[in-house]
Amino acid sequence: AANVVFIIEELRKRSEAEKDRMAEEIFLDLIRGKELRFLMLRDLPGYRLPSKVRARKGERMLNREDGSPLQLSLFEFVADDGLNLPEKAVAWYLDEQERLLWWYRNMARQDYAIQGWRKHRIYPDFIVADAAPDHSDYAKVYVVETKGVHLKNEDTDYKKYVFTLCNKLAEEKSWTELGLEFPDKKIRFEVVFEDEWQRKLNDLFDTKPGKKKVPAHG
Repeated sequence: AANVVFIIEELRKRSEAEKDRMAEEIFLDLIRGKELRFLMLRDLPGYRLPSKVRARKGERMLNREDGSPLQLSLFEFVADDGLNLPEKAVAWYLDEQERLLWWYRNMARQDYAIQGWRKHRIYPDFIVADAAPDHSDYAKVYVVETKGVHLKNEDTDYKKYVFTLCNKLAEEKSWTELGLEFPDKKIRFEVVFEDEWQRKLNDLFDTKPGKKKVPAHG
């Protein structure tokens, strides 16, 4: 009787863990049986990036770290208070990668989302387009989720697992199979942590310190 609250809480945790395990098992079985399809885009005929963004009156615009305007953001306006410090660091980094065509700050609960076996969708922080060699179009799309070191927890492990699964399924499917018109393009999903994001993104974009970058604009 003295431990009834503790016992109830432990039972709740174990039942939640078992429910999650069973949901994952069913989810993967549905994918293997082709009853559930992997799609890169959320809604049919496909998720489209917005054609405009709204800014609240008096809302500050994010600039580069040196105070100059953003150059590679898909939209001129990015809300400064819409990013925490690790996210700002990634945004500043992306905006200096001249080989990129554009980057977009993905908004939670309204933009692109990934649905796994858990109820709540994953809203990644950034969508990034890597320029083709002639810079006339994009060659790759990167979906990037940033996390602070203190957020290396079970929820983050779930997101990493889902992203790994997305990468595996993306390798197995062409863009044509997914209802898109560009079979030569690739997509990559990455979770990056505060203590390693720059190294991982350097590897991802094949950018080395001091390496000459190819201009993204003509």
